[in-house]
Amino acid sequence: HPQPWAGNNVPMDYLTLTIMLNHTYLAIATNHENSKQYCDALCSAASSTTCYKSFYRIKWLVATSANYIPGLLYQQEEHFNEALESYNNILSKTRKEWGHEQVQVADILEKKGAVLFEQKKYQHAMLSYLASWKIYQHIGGYELEESILLYAIGRTVHDREEFYDALGMYQKALALREEMDLTSKKMKIVSIQILCNICRIHQMMGDLELALEANE
Repeated sequence: HPQPWAGNNVPMDYLTLTIMLNHTYLAIATNHENSKQYCDALCSAASSTTCYKSFYRIKWLVATSANYIPGLLYQQEEHFNEALESYNNILSKTRKEWGHEQVQVADILEKKGAVLFEQKKYQHAMLSYLASWKIYQHIGGYELEESILLYAIGRTVHDREEFYDALGMYQKALALREEMDLTSKKMKIVSIQILCNICRIHQMMGDLELALEANE
């Protein structure tokens, strides 16, 4: 899309909102004590943005600031009903404005699934995770995100005591991760968590040799 402004004369509203959004996202991700204040300030800035509001980038920033970021904060604070409302709002706007097969839609669906899982609404959580996974599969190039979703689906059916299906999902998640060069500590820890769950299921199903193999 061509920019509505000339050259490098980027509107201050756009720059301010971008910086505030990144700042607030990082505060929430690191569980900063002032996350709520930053989020309130971001929402206020988004509602007062007037410059080029119809331009798709600013439109997206405003929608993200007003719904997605508060959803993350609500989710972190375990206010799950409010988080779900925020995610549903941004999901509706994103699908309407930019279509159903967008990476942003997949991300929001994953977040929505996580909230539904915490509410023990396992069937709805699984449907949200599956919809997200299908989008990533369709787009291609998101193997890590697919692996995370497969693990989440596995946990969901695991909690529903559908052990055979859970085992299949865990194994798919692990197979995807083994194809990637995951060297960070966080990535390795998730792989260990998947193996631990594979071990538990083998043990519950009476396959003790396979459980031991997963443990080793």
